Amino acid sequence: SAIPVYEIDCKGVETSAVSVHLSGDYLQVCEVEVFADDAASSCLVKVETNVASATSSGWGGVASRAVDGNTNPVYRGRSCYHSATNGDNTLTVELKGSIPVSSVKVYNRADTCCDQRIDGATVWAGDHKCGTIVFDSAIPVYEIDCKGVETSAVSVHLSGDYLQVCEVEVFADDAASSCLVKVETAGASATSSGWGGLAGRAVDGNTNRFTEDGLATTLPPMETTP
Repeated sequence: SAIPVYEIDCKGVETSAVSVHLSGDYLQVCEVEVFADDAASSCLVKVETNVASATSSGWGGVASRAVDGNTNPVYRGRSCYHSATNGDNTLTVELKGSIPVSSVKVYNRADTCCDQRIDGATVWAGDHKCGTIVFDSAIPVYEIDCKGVETSAVSVHLSGDYLQVCEVEVFADDAASSCLVKVETAGASATSSGWGGLAGRAVDGNTNRFTEDGLATTLPPMETTP
């Protein structure tokens, strides 16, 4: 009795209609509102990182440069990590606790001598492979979807070339705010209606659950249900 509105998670299923079904009693709904993710904005927040480590580092490109907040893509700017070898290399970023990681941004080195080296690097959330970077000279930052996998560390791995990363940023959904927007409805229909309770009332924008005097128990005669 303390819950006036029930919010049901539909898990992003794509459809052109939603419905409410009930058997064994009268179905009474004062309003139905439908929400979808707002693709025009982002609810992701950058996760605070702890430290970074790497299997190797060279040419002054220490691992900590990947989480120093400096996204300068030019190596002379002293902002990029650089592995010591072109063998099997992993850059690992520790998070401050276990977090459901939505995405990881990897800032590539922009110097044209070496920017293509990032091709084939894989991004991981713990033991989960989020995706593989496919080099494109027009893309300075690669955002890889990690699908909310919970982990305390993310990593970038590359075999066969030098690993160079200028910054790693980790993002998670912001539970404190909502990115959902109300979807415009086209109309409503029902298998039956009675006592003046037309289906259109469920999408008329009026969420009032009571009569004009504010009391649910004093309905007009035509509105009274058995």
